Amino acid sequence: MKVKALEIAIKALRYVIDNPVSRWTLEKFFDTETVAAVIKYNSKVFGVLESYLGAVELTTAEIAAGARSAIVQELRGVVSKGIAEGVGMVVEWLIYYGSKVIL
Repeated sequence: MKVKALEIAIKALRYVIDNPVSRWTLEKFFDTETVAAVIKYNSKVFGVLESYLGAVELTTAEIAAGARSAIVQELRGVVSKGIAEGVGMVVEWLIYYGSKVIL
């Protein structure tokens, strides 16, 4: 279940990157600068997400929060603190609500 939530988050993120309509939809929840950073730094985001695929002992909420924190750390010094936190929120949101889709 938890791995499935991460897989859904990864697929959703790929879809956001490849599809302008889904990007615009995400911009309704998050500002355009944050969504642009998600897209620009997607390799860092995917790296963090993939590192959590084996975290079967954690709950989905713990994985989502941990991924958010790891992404903020990964982007520290690369983008502003606010944008890094926004990217982390996007990822946390995709994992958390992705898990709700499969329940």
